[in-house]
Amino acid sequence: MPATRSVLRPVNPCLRNTMAADVKMGFTEESSRGSTCAFDEKCTTEGVANATLSVCLPLDNEICVRYQYLGKDTEAGGAGMDTTQAPKGCRSTEKCCDGDCCSWNEGCMTQESGSFFYNFDSFMAEDAARNDWKMPGESTEIKNKPRQCMNQNTWMNATAGLKVIVLPVFGILLAAFCFMQANKNKTGEMSENMGPMLMIFFSFWLLFSYHIMVALLSILIATATMVAPPAWTSWVLFFQILFFWWTIGGSSFFLTNNALYGNNFIADMVAPGPVSAAGITPVTNAYDQVNNMASKCATYFNFFAYQNVATLGTGNLKYMSNPARTTWGYCSLEFVSFGATFAVFSLLAYFATIVQTTIRCLTSGDSSRASQALTAAKV
Repeated sequence: MPATRSVLRPVNPCLRNTMAADVKMGFTEESSRGSTCAFDEKCTTEGVANATLSVCLPLDNEICVRYQYLGKDTEAGGAGMDTTQAPKGCRSTEKCCDGDCCSWNEGCMTQESGSFFYNFDSFMAEDAARNDWKMPGESTEIKNKPRQCMNQNTWMNATAGLKVIVLPVFGILLAAFCFMQANKNKTGEMSENMGPMLMIFFSFWLLFSYHIMVALLSILIATATMVAPPAWTSWVLFFQILFFWWTIGGSSFFLTNNALYGNNFIADMVAPGPVSAAGITPVTNAYDQVNNMASKCATYFNFFAYQNVATLGTGNLKYMSNPARTTWGYCSLEFVSFGATFAVFSLLAYFATIVQTTIRCLTSGDSSRASQALTAAKV
C-alpha cells in the first residue's frame, strides 16, 4: 500500500485563514485552532457531516474515509463515518476502497477471508459469507460487503485478459483454420497423417493452459507436416526436431525457455524441489510438482491466485475452498493436471510424427531414383 500523508486533528471543522502575502503568491493556508496545514495542502472535512475530524491532505488528493456500513455511506449525510480511523488522501492514480487507497496495480475486491470492520464492530468474512452475508443471529443482510486492495494477480487485469481470453480465442480460430487446410491439402496417406491430426486434437485443449505457446507451435508443425510437398520433407523434419528439443526442456538459437512462452511442460513436470540447508535437492513428489506448475501458471497468467491470507490476514479465498490452495481456475491443481495429461499425449503423437517424417525423408531419395529408372526404361 502506498504511503499516504494525513494528519488527524480531532477538532472542529477547519477554518480558512488567508494571509495577504500568501494570496499574492497564490498560496492559501488553512488552519484549525492554530494548527495550520502546509501551503500545498488542504484541511478538509468533506464527507464528514459530524465534523469531528479534519485532515491535512495534498491539494490534488481526494479524501478517503471508511463508513459505518462500508461502501459509499448515504445515511444521515455521511454521519456514519468511522471515527476510529483517520481519513486518507488518495492520489489521482489511486482508488478509495473502504478507507484504504489502492495503487494503480491493485484492485478493490470483495474480501472473502479475514476480519473486517462493519457497524463499529469486527466480524470474520468467512463466517459472514457462510451466513449469506447476514448479520449474526439476524436476518438483516449486510448492506455492503467488505472490500480490500488486492494484488494484481487476484483480479482480471489487462495482462490476464490478453492471456485468458484473447490468446485462447485466437488459438481456437487458428486450430480450426489449420485443421481445414490440412484436411483439404494433405499430401500423405491417412496413416501418415494420423500423428499430426492427433497433435492438433490434443494441442487444442492446451490452448486454455499456460502452455499455450507449445500448443500453437504444435498445431503449426502438425499442419506443415501434412501439407508440405515431398521436396520440403527435410525442412519439415528439421523444424520438427528443433521444436521437439525445446519441448522436452532444451534450448536453441531459435527457442529458449522463457516465462513469456509459458515455458515447457516437461521442464516443469520434472523440476526438482528446493535445495535444503545441507545442499541436498530432495526428490519432488507428484503433488509438489503439480503445485509448482500451478504456481508458474498463476505467474504466467498474472491471475488465478489467492492472496496470502496467512501473511496479510485477509484475502480472496472463499470459505468453501481448501485453505491449502493457492490457485484456482485455469491454474487449479485439477486443471493443471488435466493439461499435463494432454500435453503428454500430444508429445507421444509428436514423437510418432517425427518417426514417420524421418522414414519418409530417408526413403524419398530411393523412391525418386526408382521413379527415374522406371521412366528411362519406358523410354
